Amino acid sequence: MSRDERKQLQRALSWADVYKGDIDGQYGPMSRRSMKAWQNANTFAPTGVLTLSQRNGLLADYRFAVETIGLQTVQDMRAGISVMMPLAQLSAAQYTYPFARYAQRDGEQAGALLISQEGDRATLNSLYKIMQTLDSIPSGGERVLQRDNFVINSQNDAIISHTQARLTNGEIKGFTLVWPRSDATSYEMILSQMQSSFTPIEGILKPSDTALGTVDNNLLSGFEILRPKHSRSGIFVADSGLLLTTIEAVEGCSSLTIDRDFSAEVTATDPDLGLVLVTPKDPLSPIAIGRFSTLPARLGEDIIVSGYSFEGVLDTPSLTSGTVTDDKGLNGETNLLRLTLPAMAGDAGGPVLSAGGTVLGMLQEPHKGARKLPEDVSFAVTAEALVALLERSGIWSRKSETTSPLANATRAQTARDITALVDCWG
Repeated sequence: MSRDERKQLQRALSWADVYKGDIDGQYGPMSRRSMKAWQNANTFAPTGVLTLSQRNGLLADYRFAVETIGLQTVQDMRAGISVMMPLAQLSAAQYTYPFARYAQRDGEQAGALLISQEGDRATLNSLYKIMQTLDSIPSGGERVLQRDNFVINSQNDAIISHTQARLTNGEIKGFTLVWPRSDATSYEMILSQMQSSFTPIEGILKPSDTALGTVDNNLLSGFEILRPKHSRSGIFVADSGLLLTTIEAVEGCSSLTIDRDFSAEVTATDPDLGLVLVTPKDPLSPIAIGRFSTLPARLGEDIIVSGYSFEGVLDTPSLTSGTVTDDKGLNGETNLLRLTLPAMAGDAGGPVLSAGGTVLGMLQEPHKGARKLPEDVSFAVTAEALVALLERSGIWSRKSETTSPLANATRAQTARDITALVDCWG
């Protein structure tokens, strides 16, 4: 057999799910073991050497499956990638840097992406995060990020997806396959062939390689971007990344993340005050943690609130200025502060800071009662109530009696450093 013929046999063994090695046309121990495994599965004597009849039968089955699915070798010169894909079921490539998208003709979210861009390890890490914002890469599943490559495998009731990418000599190349779960057999074969045939060739996509036309900010190369149900703010209260936020931030969530990258869970709740303690599942080191004021808030005191007003659309928290209007709630609640502050829903859970940069309280969700309050009326849970929840949970909190005002820039940076983005995923 010629080397090309041996490579074709390796592809057929890979399709039969008995060979996991490189398609290199070299017969070594792995190739022999795969032949024995195929013989065992097909009730032949497991000799590790295929007879002519066995080889012809395997290749015939493989070619029939290839023809049925429409697998062909694609050489995408713009992306610099050669790979087998089911072209009969895919539309022509659409380029949106750093992807070449081949959409499945009959599937809204299905198809293949070829990944191609110049970059370094930082670029690879960013791409790894970006891929997980796609609706076609469901949450959960296998996620492995290493120094020079990453792999993401996931599925839900509708689709199965696999993504892999590798950094080599300043170029990142890889692919994503998304396929209907109802056609899992075809998915397995397509994935096997894409993995075994994937070959970087000369060429790389550039930022200018983007299809002309109107850009939909909710789409990434034709795939819908996965967005949280809602997002709120939180206050880092421990070096481990533990934070406090509002109970509404975690309602109706199948999962939670902190700052988009860190999985988290609720570990304590105070339903009377609408507070929850959220603990990261992954290692997280906040820039700073909040220092709670031991002094009562003064009426008329100038304050700032730090929060993700636009629910994560902006990468950093926004700051909103206001004043303390009353040291209790509308019904005389002593664990609430009334503020004159035009807050937004995303600000809820954010810290209320004094002039000295200490935490006076945590902003509550906008009032939703039968009576509509003026837009600049907001409420915050007092620092004393926040500390009490932490102490009941066995959490040591940092406190401060400082009254010395900070420079505006310093106070603003302090506010942002202790503020977390809490995302609720459906």
